[in-house]
Amino acid sequence: MNGVRRRTLRRPAVRTGPSACLAALVLAGALTGCGDSLATRPSSTPHASPTTSRSQTPFCEALQRSREAARPVNELGVSRQKSDTGEVVTDVRSANQQVLLLAPQEIRPDVQRANEVVELQLRVLERTEGDTLALSRDPDVSRERSDPQNVEASQRIQDYSRRMCTT
Repeated sequence: MNGVRRRTLRRPAVRTGPSACLAALVLAGALTGCGDSLATRPSSTPHASPTTSRSQTPFCEALQRSREAARPVNELGVSRQKSDTGEVVTDVRSANQQVLLLAPQEIRPDVQRANEVVELQLRVLERTEGDTLALSRDPDVSRERSDPQNVEASQRIQDYSRRMCTT
């Protein structure tokens, strides 16, 4: 084309499969990551603009710690040592309990609901010694992730986070 190279913007890869399902272990996105997830749906609340004042509250900090605690689980793969599973599960569980304790009243019931879904997934990981494929095969996990009330609760948490947290 006349010696001019066109740069095409590459979209970030969308993770699918079992490891993408593990993104659900972060409380703030407890039901995201698999199939038709909240990650692929538009938010019902507009994102805060750069001029909107948002503070880093203890709740927002706890959400970030929850994301960080779940990072090793999200990256879990065939090369990950199974012996790490117990420590990671403990870290995620602890971080999510902090999120629940610090949750604002307006979303506390949603955080509780999301935490129950995460806890189910953590128990599956413990029972299967870190088998990430077990999450995608477990009928209880699949049912809870797709439950409309759980999906709506997760959406409200995500909307609140986008609106109120700086990260």
